[in-house]
Formats: sequence, structure tokens, C-alpha cells
Amino acid sequence: MSFSGRRLSILRPSNRRFSLGKELSENELRSETHRQFRAAHEGHRPHAGLDASRASTGVVWCTERAVEHGYAEDPSGWANLGQGAPEADDEIEGSFPRPTSIPITSAAREYGPTAGIKPLRAAVARLYNEHYRQGKESQYTWENVCIVPGGRAGLIRIAAILGNSYLSFPIPDYSAYSEMLTLFKNIAPIPIPLAEDDHYHIHPNKIAEEIARGTSVLLTSNPRNPTGHFVSHDELAQIQDICRDRATLILDEFYGGYNYTTDCDGSTISGAANVVDVNQDDVLLIDGLTKRFRLPGWRIAWIVGPKEFIDALGSAGSYLDGGANVPFQEAAIPMLEPSLVRTEMKALQRHFREKRDYVLKRLHEIGFRVKDVPQATFYIWLDLTSLEPPLPKEANISDGLNFFNALLTEKVIVVPGIFFDLNPAKRRDLFDSPCHHFVRLSYGPKMDVLKMGLDGIERVIRRARGEAVELRPQIDPQWEDEGESCAAQYSAPMTMVLNFYRVLNYAAFTFFSVLLFCLIILTPADAIYQCYKTHRLTNIFFITGAYVATFILAALIYATRIYTNRTVLSAIPKAWIPVEKEDVGKSVRRLVVEGLARSAIIAYQARPRDIAADGDKFSDYPMLVVDRDQPPWGKVEHPGWSSPSSPDLPDLPYRAVVQELPHLIEAKAVSLAPPDPFLSAAAHHRFDPSLSDRGRSVPDTRVVEVLRRPASMGLREYIQHLTALNLVNPPEIGAEFLAHYERARFSSRELHEDEFRELMHVFADVLRGMTYLDSRILDDIRGGSSRGDSESLIGPSDEEGETDTMEFLDDSDALSLRRSDSLQPSVASSTWESRSVHTAPTAQSRGSPVASKHHDRYRTLAPPRTPSTRSLRRVQSNVSGSSSGGSVIRLVDPRGPSDLPYAYNLGPTSSRS
Repeated sequence: MSFSGRRLSILRPSNRRFSLGKELSENELRSETHRQFRAAHEGHRPHAGLDASRASTGVVWCTERAVEHGYAEDPSGWANLGQGAPEADDEIEGSFPRPTSIPITSAAREYGPTAGIKPLRAAVARLYNEHYRQGKESQYTWENVCIVPGGRAGLIRIAAILGNSYLSFPIPDYSAYSEMLTLFKNIAPIPIPLAEDDHYHIHPNKIAEEIARGTSVLLTSNPRNPTGHFVSHDELAQIQDICRDRATLILDEFYGGYNYTTDCDGSTISGAANVVDVNQDDVLLIDGLTKRFRLPGWRIAWIVGPKEFIDALGSAGSYLDGGANVPFQEAAIPMLEPSLVRTEMKALQRHFREKRDYVLKRLHEIGFRVKDVPQATFYIWLDLTSLEPPLPKEANISDGLNFFNALLTEKVIVVPGIFFDLNPAKRRDLFDSPCHHFVRLSYGPKMDVLKMGLDGIERVIRRARGEAVELRPQIDPQWEDEGESCAAQYSAPMTMVLNFYRVLNYAAFTFFSVLLFCLIILTPADAIYQCYKTHRLTNIFFITGAYVATFILAALIYATRIYTNRTVLSAIPKAWIPVEKEDVGKSVRRLVVEGLARSAIIAYQARPRDIAADGDKFSDYPMLVVDRDQPPWGKVEHPGWSSPSSPDLPDLPYRAVVQELPHLIEAKAVSLAPPDPFLSAAAHHRFDPSLSDRGRSVPDTRVVEVLRRPASMGLREYIQHLTALNLVNPPEIGAEFLAHYERARFSSRELHEDEFRELMHVFADVLRGMTYLDSRILDDIRGGSSRGDSESLIGPSDEEGETDTMEFLDDSDALSLRRSDSLQPSVASSTWESRSVHTAPTAQSRGSPVASKHHDRYRTLAPPRTPSTRSLRRVQSNVSGSSSGGSVIRLVDPRGPSDLPYAYNLGPTSSRS
């Protein structure tokens, strides 16, 4: 059924009850969920004029019903496919890690601006300009952005600043719109029904008709919740052209990143691409960190639009919500780097497309025929009448509310489709709704939750069809055989004792039962015998009949009592699994005992331990003997450490190695410095004669100072510096190494062995690719020595109480330098760590070890022509690349192209390359 046919459907005879009378249909009388829904919702009432209390939104109402069934006590045991939230853990491949802690500055403790802090507003504007408005004359600025505490708060602010207007909205759509459109009396909501047969398509000519009728505000989600469709770019441009200078267009774009139509290339959906003038077009865009960045708990969202709207929205926040959380606003700024967002969207789209395909496959196997495959979002608009074969009529779960109620018994939550047939001010009875036979499924949760939820749906459907539902998991026949041998091996003595007591009990019971029967039968038997002797046969008949009737009555009472007790006891919910003797039969109990014994054996076998410590104490128990070469637990690995049994990296802490990598890169770079020609030629004139032989191995200190990394320079800037000097080849390998290194160094999740080996593989490629400096660069560096000893950057040694005075450029200068040198910029992923390692350049000098934009860019890096021997010793120590006694990795000279350029220090006398 579709919205377009509602008016005609009322005139046709139908089994569905329409709002023509107050009597409830048989379906509603039988459904407890329908009665709860009518009692809770003002718009679903048998009394037309009743002013009931305001009801909850759809998701909240469903959660409240689940709480009544135990959801609050054990949320992890439920499959919540109703909550519209994506998985929030750092388990998506290619996605940047979320922060686990947030620094709070002194400014963040104060009241923040109700429109949001300026840096975050500027970051949002830059993101929209980079992704949607490149090459356009009109660009967004921070004044076009308002930060709000969540999407609902943003909608409330927008509704508060609108004038008296007709507001049109398509249905079905986001359930929270209904309450928002009811709160403010300056808005007259007008629904735009969309047809199921037309795939819920929003046609531009339909928008033009609404504006011609007097509509001045249009509200819709795009991509659309709950159907998973979205308005194409061309049609959205037409709609925006129609609304220009005629109506305000409000686009809810929270699901814009979940776009599966462009082969998951990171492209997102937004009306910002079609805006002509950012301050003239009445287009308001709502988005945030909730869906795209998978941070629903942060409650950080934004509204992008004309400056006059943004000013009004900021003012409305002062009396509505007070503004968003300032520390979270500050933490959100680095997340909005345009290149980082593009990479994040690629990972997001690939991951959620896989989950969508899995859910659709399972639904098809269950019997559902999904006509509209969602192109975006993470929702499936499931038609319950599309089952093949159809359910029998007596199943009574073909409408959303009853299907939802049936799934509660399987600990699965969905949202009935009736909640998305928006009904502001409760002017319609939604039991006439075409959404009545739909539910919304969310594939936002993790894959294991999806599997649990789909298993529950399958069991409900099979039960409704009258099929048997197997609850006990299948057991491998191999384990059944092992369980039987295990039970025979370990329970033989106990079985003998139990059998002895069982025989003794049965024998005693049988003896006393026979004795009691003889005593009971003695009196009537004597009476019957006397009657027989006196030929009073009638008395025999009466006596026998009385005893038989008494026996039958006693047996009936006893059987009824047993049946009643068992029925009452079985109806009492148990907080434990009923596997004890008094709970189950003998065969079931025996199966449970065998299974537990088998589980104990498996658990013992799988316990990682030192096999040598077992000795021969299990030689008599073949089930417990473990193969020393291939133990059942496989290779032991703890996150952050290598396996103790690893043939090449036993017990290696990954983090200690990762911390050494920047020093090794610096040592490798310094080792490529050429010898000092001045020292080689003049050693016998200026120094000790013994220095003449060593002079050939002393590196040129002017080049060394260019290649060394200052203590305040981060690794990212240092790699960019080496790339600018053509020292890292190819340049892309530096970006790839930074992506792996920053994830390993700053992520809260420890590395696994495959991740560590991948990092070290890229690290080795970086070292192999580092080459000697170009002769032109060497000439520039050495040419700066004419300025004399006073311009030395090496200076006296640390022992004399002085430090180096080296400075370096900020990011913008370094970037411009790299572009001037025609080098490719780094595209490595950003990290969560703020760039606090940067040192602000002084006002007196802009010198840098990276380079300068002028011809004499290396002039300030020239060392003195006559360095002290202490300074030379310090440089020589850095070049050596040898590690201290506490280091776990050091540089080595590879003998062949396949040899690694580094080696691990795994012991006092051994190392492995």
C-alpha cells in the first residue's frame, strides 16, 4: 500500500479498521502491544477529543518496552537493531583511532559561545569549501557555521527562529521531526506523502507544487531515514533552484557519509555543492560527529547556512540549550582535516557496505524480498508482507507493532514503521498508515550483534510458520566420541558407586512396597474369602468394586496433583539453566554431564602453559597429552608483545622498538653526510697529527647540522624535511611510514604481530631508499660558510652549559618550500596527538634546517671552519647509529639487497636482523 492511495483506500471495503468507529478490531484486541501503543500515544486513541500526555519518540518507546523485558539488566545480551547509532569502537580498517582522553584547557572551563568556538566553526567551513565548493566564488566562512549540542538541538533552534509559516515535510521520515514540529505554534506542518511504488521518490515538480500552495519552509533528511534513499545531485540542484528566493530549504545530512553509489571512493552527499551564494541562498545544512564520525555520545553537530540565520541560531541557543560542550569542540577540530575526512569516509563506506550486503543476504535466506536496496544510511526499510512463502493468518506478526513485540521474546529490538509516518499535533489516526506493515532495521551495530539479531528474526519467522526451532547448537561428532571416552575414563568409579546405591534403593523400595501391598490386601482378601465360603457372591462384588473405585480415585487425585505441581513449577522463571537432576530427565542429565566433562577437558587442553612442566603425569590420560611441536593453543601472542615461541622475535616489546625508530632514521640520515673536505686537507696543520687519519671519516659538520633533527621537531616535520632534501626516495614511502608509525605510536590499541611486521617492512624500505644529498644542495650548504664562525649552529658542547640555537619553519613555510621544489606533499593520515612539538619561530630569525625560500637558504646552517674536537666527537656519536645499552634495535650495514638494514638486540650477546 502507498501513501498516494490513501484517499481511495478508505472508500474500498477492507479488513483493516479505519477511524470510522471506536470499536477495536480483532487484531488490536488480541495484541497487547497495540493496546499499549494506543494508551501511550495521543494520536492513537479511541476517544477523539482526549488530551493525553505527550508520548515518547519511536526509538525511546521501543527501548522502554524492551526494558520491561529485561533490556536494562543485560544490554549486551540483546541485539538492538532499533537504535540509530553506528558502531563506535576503533575496529574499522582504515579508520583513524578515536581519542581516549581529552585535555581540558582553562578556557574550556568557562562558558563557551552559544554558536560554538571560532576554531571549530572555521574548521567546518574549510571542510565544506574543500569538499563541495572548490572553484566557486562564494565560500563559507566561520560566520556561516553554528555549533549545536546534537542534531535535535539544531532542529529545535531552527524551529525557534522561523516565522509564521507553512512547513512541508515528506513522509516517511525521521521520527523526531514529529515532536519538533509540534512544539512551536509558529509552524503549520504539512505532510508530503511519498509512494512506495515510486520508491519514495521526491520529485522536484512536487516541491514546486508545495511552494505554489504557500509553503515557505521545506524539511527533509538527505540521505533519507528510514528508507535509505537520497535525492540525486541533479534533482537536488533543481529543488534548490526552485526554492531559491521562494522558500527556506532545511537538509538533514547526518547520513551524507554513508554513500554506497560511488564504489566507496569517499564521496559524500550535501546540498552545499549547489549553493550559489552562501549568504543569499536560504539553505540550512545540518550535520555533525554523530553518524559520519561515529561519535554519538559527544553531541557535537553544526548548522551551515547564511550569516543572518547563523546569528539568529546563536541567539536562540542562549535560551534553549546553552551551547555545545567546549572541551569536545576543541577535540573535534583535528578530526575535520579534509584529507583525513576523505580517508575516513572511504573506510566507513567499505565497512558498512559489507554489513549491508550481509544483512540483505540473511533476510533473503529467511524469506524477505527487499525491493529497495538502500543506497545510503545504515537502515533497511523492511516490508513484512514481502515474505515468501507468506505467513499464515493466525501468525499475526505481519504488522510492525506485533512483529516488534514477537522479537522482544528473542531479545531483538526493531522500530515499527508506524513511527516514521510523522503525525505532528496528532491530527491523524495512524492505524490507517501505509507504514503499518514496515519495520526499520539498523545495521549500525557490530557484526556479531547483527548475526544475533538476524538469528532471532529467523526463529520468530520459523515459529510463525509452525516449523521446529532448534535451540541446541550442533556438536561435532568428533567431540561426541571424545566426550564418551572421557566420561567412561573419569566417571567409572563414581558410576559403580552410583549403580550400587541405585540397586540397593530399588531393592529396598520393591521389598517394602510388596510388604505394604500384602498388608493392605490382607483384610479385603479375608472378607472375600469368607463370603466365598458362605456363598454370598453379591458381597464379593460390592467389596471388590469399592476397592477398585477407591484405587482409581486415589490414582486420579495423585496424577492431578503431580500435573498441577509440575505445571506451576515449570511456569516459574528460573535464574539458572535447569540442568540438575530434579529439573531434567536422566538422558538429558547424562548429556549435560558428558558435555561439561568434555568442556573441562577442552579447556584444560587449550590452556597455554609450559608443556615441559607437565612431565609424564598425564601419560596415563591420552586425552590430556599435548603435542609439544603443535600445541592446541597455537602461537601465543599478547597485544604489544611478540610470542615467546616466535622463532625470530621472542618476547619483543613493540612499543620499545617503535620509540626508537625516529632516532634510527636520524642516525641513517646523518650517516649519509659526506666527509669534511676541509678537515681532510688541513688536519695536519690545525689538529693533532693522529687526527689526520681520522679526518677522512669525520663528516662535514655543516651537512650534519642540516640532517640532524632538533629536539623540538616532530617526526612528521622531520620526514617532510628529509623529503624536501630529496633524501627519502620515493617520497610516498615517507607518507606511508608516517601513517603506520603514528597509528602504532599514539593509538590506545596495542599492535599485533602482523601490524608490527608491516610497520617494520615499511621502515626498512624507508632506510633502503635514503640516498646521499644532491651535489647542488651540498654546494648550497657549504657555500654558506663564508659568514664565518659566528654563524655556527653547532656551538659549544653541552658540557659547557650551552645549547644549540637551531630554529625551523612552521607548517605553512615548509609546505611552500616543498611546492617550490616541485616535491609531492605528504598524504599520510593525521593523528590524534596535537602538534605541541612545534616550536614557534622567533621574531628575529626565520632560519630553518628544512630550507629557505631564498638563494642562500642554507647559509645560516654553515658550521665553523674550525670546530672543536668535543663538537666533532658529539657529531661522530650521532652518526654511528649504535644504540645504547637499553636499546632494542640498531642500524646495520646490509650485505645484500634482501638483507634488513637494522637488527634487534634480543639479549646481551645475541641479536637478530
